[in-house]
Amino acid sequence: MTKNKLLDSNQLKIIAIVAMTVDHIAWMLFPGYPREALPVIMHIIGRLTCPIMCYFIAEGYHYTKNIKKYTFRLFLFAFILHLTILLMLNPLSLFITAIFLTKRV
Repeated sequence: MTKNKLLDSNQLKIIAIVAMTVDHIAWMLFPGYPREALPVIMHIIGRLTCPIMCYFIAEGYHYTKNIKKYTFRLFLFAFILHLTILLMLNPLSLFITAIFLTKRV
């Protein structure tokens, strides 16, 4: 008895990438919060990305052998990505973040 899967993980990842790209294109072409149909539809398509990524996080949690290492890797990647985005948007913001993280004596 074999399971019939509608989509495999690679196809789901492609759908998530395309959906997020459509959402980012909508933000570029229609800045702000327009009420026209096209940007709203593009943003709705982009919102498919979150449930797909949450599914992959749950799958990783289910199949991991060491939950602590898995959680550490997720938080480490999130931290590195956060710092990268801060540097990309405004290099001074990383310095300000470092000030707030230091301990006063």
